[in-house]
Amino acid sequence: MVTSDVEVRENGKPAEVLSATGLPGTVGEYRVNFRLPLDTLTGSAALQLSVDMAVDTSVKLVVQ
Repeated sequence: MVTSDVEVRENGKPAEVLSATGLPGTVGEYRVNFRLPLDTLTGSAALQLSVDMAVDTSVKLVVQ
């Protein structure tokens, strides 16, 4: 389990983080499972992943 707070946002709206764990056999690689907000529209979405003070906004996905 990741011991830091993990937050995921989709187009600025908070998503529900279901789990955040390290990947076995790796160093510094993690899996974050999350659920998008119910009112998420289909099409392109921008994700923001935050862990403590580190923020990544480079993730884009297509919602169907």
